[in-house]
Amino acid sequence: MTRVKINLRNIAKTKLYTVETLAKVLKVTKNSIYWRIHKMDLPVLIIDGVYNIYGEEFVTHEKQRRQQRKFSKKEKFGKVYCCRDHKMITPEGKNVTIQKIGENSSRVPKGSILLIGICPICKKAVFMLSNISQIEKYKSLYNVSEIE
Repeated sequence: MTRVKINLRNIAKTKLYTVETLAKVLKVTKNSIYWRIHKMDLPVLIIDGVYNIYGEEFVTHEKQRRQQRKFSKKEKFGKVYCCRDHKMITPEGKNVTIQKIGENSSRVPKGSILLIGICPICKKAVFMLSNISQIEKYKSLYNVSEIE
């Protein structure tokens, strides 16, 4: 299933859309709109049992959703994504182990390192692949123990 980026320029802000008309304008399925209503809390107006969506509310909701996914590089650097908790975290106690893995493997770019830490929420190992040129930054951020 491919992801379609929704073009917000096709939506009139002053118009009231039903699910079917909004799906046609955006060139997505009706289920995609229903999913946004139920899972992503898209605001709707129910008239005679039919979902109606204001164009302006849809545009602001979509812009807020897009903004939430963006991180600045400063916020992102030094954080590790935990797949179990679906969050960017700092490893527990700022303790990480660094392994140099780029020299021996043909699947990983040369000069790659692997940072291994413990998630403070689920207490499982988290991994982050980086470049050896960043190693000094990681040493200033974390308590590093290196493995050759």
